[in-house]
Parts: sequence; structure tokens; C-alpha cells
Amino acid sequence: SGEGGGRIQVQGTRNTLQDNSAVRSETSGNLTGEDLVIRGSEQILVDADAYDPAVRNSLSTNTLADSKGDGGNMVLEAPLLQVLNLAWITSDTRGAGDAGIISSQTDTLEAIGRGSDDFSFIRISSRVRPGATGNGGNFTVDAQRMVAADALIGTNTSGEGNAGNVMVEVDSLELIGGSQLQTLTFGNGNAGKMVVRASELIDIREVTEFLIFGEGVASSGLFTSAEPDSTGSGGSMIVETEQLRIAEGGKITSNALG
Repeated sequence: SGEGGGRIQVQGTRNTLQDNSAVRSETSGNLTGEDLVIRGSEQILVDADAYDPAVRNSLSTNTLADSKGDGGNMVLEAPLLQVLNLAWITSDTRGAGDAGIISSQTDTLEAIGRGSDDFSFIRISSRVRPGATGNGGNFTVDAQRMVAADALIGTNTSGEGNAGNVMVEVDSLELIGGSQLQTLTFGNGNAGKMVVRASELIDIREVTEFLIFGEGVASSGLFTSAEPDSTGSGGSMIVETEQLRIAEGGKITSNALG
């Protein structure tokens, strides 16, 4: 935090974050923030059982409002990465500096939320917050299997800066329970590019009744969008797979609503 903060590196067999805990790297000055790197030889688990807006059981690398330096990158590497219940993983910019990249390399990525109301979903995202002029960071996944239930994963901008890109390379991808891979713009910045490649299967199904952006029902799917009242451009989307299955209200959508 501040000028020249240090790198955070955690290495172990099973790395667990729970019970109102957080690991954060924040940039508040003019220098580039350092990286947050977590490696587990077996597992990384981020789990939150209760909603606490001050903590949110989170991993984060954020650029604060008055900063000009770029945020640090986040690197998560383990055979199993689990993000459960109410946990969040974020890389946001509120200032002039760019947000850092969120990069995950794993055999299996599981993001499993609760889905009962608007505070009961997983978020893994890089966001440009209102008033920010820096750009959002990219979100990248390299995995064999990725499954998301009641989860919002991707990038968005509500400010002047552009949202980051979403890049997913997996064998199989399963999005259920209203889970979304998304890159969106709500502001003047542009949405990012989405590239999803699954060598075997993409399975998209189900809707949920928890609230997202004021809507009562959300469909599972892949989304690039310029949202209402935005002036930025929506992002492009590339989807490649051997087998694509969409059922029970699932969607792949590119919208220009602004």
C-alpha cells in the first residue's frame, strides 16, 4: 500500500482463506503496486459464510481513488482452486492507474455461490469503478475443468477507462445457476474482448432469481454488453468448442443497449 509496497507471496500445500479474512494489495501512490501470488501444491480455498461488506472474505489487488500507479497482478496456481459461498476475488481501479491482471492456472476451478439474494453470489472480477480513468485488468483462466454456480466472473467498467479482456482456456466449462462470464460497460469506457476456448464441452443452463443489476432473474451464459445509459462500446466475443450445450434458459449474448 502507498509508495513502493512489497510483493505478497503465499506458498503452501493447502492455502485457506475464511472466517472474515482478507489478503489485499492496494496501490494508493504513484508507483506500480506489487503482485499478489498464491501457490498451493494441492488447493487454494476462499470461503465466506456470512456477508461482511468491510471484509467479504476476499483476495484483492486494488488501485485506490487518488492513486496514479497501476495495481499489482494476482496469480493463483493450484491443482484445485475453490471460491465458495460469499467469497470475492477482485482487481479494481478507482483512480488513474490501471487495475492488475487476475490469472488462474489450475486443474479445476470451482466457483460455487449460494444464489438466494443479491449478496449471495461469488464475484471474480476486475472492475473500473465510477470516476476512474484507469483501465481494468484482464481475467485469464487456464484449467482442465471450470464450473461456476451462482457466480459472476469477468470484467466491467462504470468509469472512463476500458474494461479488461476475459480469456478462458479449458477442457470443459460448466455455467449453471445464473452464473455468467461477462465483459460489460456501464460508463464511457469500452467493454473488453471475450475469448472462450473449451477443447471438449461448454455446458450453459439454468436461471436464478437472485438480483443482478436490478433484474429479478439472471440467465447463465456468456455476455458482452454496452448497458443502458453507457456511451462505451460493447466487446467482441469468440467461442470455440467441440460441443456446445445450451438449455433451461442459458444464453450467449452480445448487446448494445446504451
